[in-house]
Amino acid sequence: MATQSLQRTKKRLKEMGISSGKVESPWNQFSKKRSDLFGILDLVALYVGEGICGIQCCGADFAEHDRKILASPYSVEWLESYGILETWAWRKILKKKGGKLKIWDVKIKRYTLDDFNINLQGE
Repeated sequence: MATQSLQRTKKRLKEMGISSGKVESPWNQFSKKRSDLFGILDLVALYVGEGICGIQCCGADFAEHDRKILASPYSVEWLESYGILETWAWRKILKKKGGKLKIWDVKIKRYTLDDFNINLQGE
């Protein structure tokens, strides 16, 4: 599912005119998994006028990926380095209430330093 979520995210970013690149490693046949950059990022996108954004892509398992981001010390380093950090979670929803047609929709969470239990004052 991660690859499908990643492809959907890249497609949506392209439709929005945003450049992006995949930063997760290729499939490792020995460990049977892919590795995210810093253990948290699948894509990096260039939000012109805003900054560089690290994106974690996922499907319906948003809570698991959210916990991973919140537990990683790299998340705080990324944000302190003036990066933007987001999770894009894809799921199918009904196009019309009461209808049968389902479409792909994305839930985007943008993280800030306030999301992390850290002492920002250095006290």
